[in-house]
Amino acid sequence: MAQSFPTPAGVLKIPGAYPIINVAQANTGLATSGVIMLVGEADAGPDYTQEEDLASNIFGPNQIGDVQAKYKTGRLVDAFSGGAVPANDSQIQGAPQAFVLVKTNPSTKASATLLRWDSTDYGELEDRNFGKLGNLISYQITAKTTEVVPTTGAFAFMLPIAATDISVRVNGGAATAITVAALATPTTFAGQLNAVAGVDITGGAAVALIASAAGADTLGLTVVSGNSVTITRSIAFDALPVAGDTLYIPSGSVIQGGSNQNRGSYIVTGATSTVISSGTKVTFGMAT
Repeated sequence: MAQSFPTPAGVLKIPGAYPIINVAQANTGLATSGVIMLVGEADAGPDYTQEEDLASNIFGPNQIGDVQAKYKTGRLVDAFSGGAVPANDSQIQGAPQAFVLVKTNPSTKASATLLRWDSTDYGELEDRNFGKLGNLISYQITAKTTEVVPTTGAFAFMLPIAATDISVRVNGGAATAITVAALATPTTFAGQLNAVAGVDITGGAAVALIASAAGADTLGLTVVSGNSVTITRSIAFDALPVAGDTLYIPSGSVIQGGSNQNRGSYIVTGATSTVISSGTKVTFGMAT
């Protein structure tokens, strides 16, 4: 019958073979007292004037990896390595408690300018650390393409019945106020928008549907359903709008209607040489 008894290495079952493992503590444990300030030069890292809080630039005796990551090499790193090694003198127990490192030689960050497709400055690459080792960093641009400027796409501008105040903001900048006058034409509105820095406008040109009246020329308007209408001409229009264009019937037009019910703005849905089809009439504001 097996017997057992406890030992510092665990419970032993007899008979059996059991190893006893002792972990020997190194003499480089955390120091019990003492703070040392080391002042010197290093090949990397910010100098003391660039530290947000020099008193916080403190390292324990077992943080040689952190010191090398920040300062790389140099006499300041060598001094830390030497100061963190336990002394052979039995009167000196352990290493100092902490080291405050003060780098005296100024260093800058290596940087390089990136160029856009048109050879103008795009941005700047900068080393995260300081010092001459940043000169060993290289980069390569594998592709650069022409910037595609964002656009709203085409939209229809409906002549406002009254003056309207709007604001335009480009790339999160300050808002630019614009007052659109009553019955301002698309040409006028496009000019106001185009004057805003960073905005480029196309379109807005007036289409001369009837450049000049002919002797046998007649013009008429027929309500198809609701506010949908067709405008007909006995001869071909001098120019034709396209779907999405704005058609405006002003005051005094021969097709304004007996009670001016046809006046206002329409969105063109289609056109032939003698017939223009328009969708729902908009009597106020803008449609986009």
